[in-house]
Amino acid sequence: NMIDAREGSPTQGEHVRMVLGAGSNTLLRIPAGVIHGAGNLWEHPVNLIYFVTNNFNPQQPDEQRLPWDHFGEAMWQMSRE
Repeated sequence: NMIDAREGSPTQGEHVRMVLGAGSNTLLRIPAGVIHGAGNLWEHPVNLIYFVTNNFNPQQPDEQRLPWDHFGEAMWQMSRE
């Protein structure tokens, strides 16, 4: 799930849900300012490798996290269909 929260972006406010993996490796670049989260639809574990542009600083966190249900619970209801 991704929502574009970038000011002035031509896709500002748009929501995209992508299903990746299912046995194949995928690389996805998420631009700064795009709100995102991930879930696992499968019964087996997945490997998620996350590259960041800056190291996390716990004294001054810059992640700007939102509550998981900020956009409503339905956003996180997942199915394989």
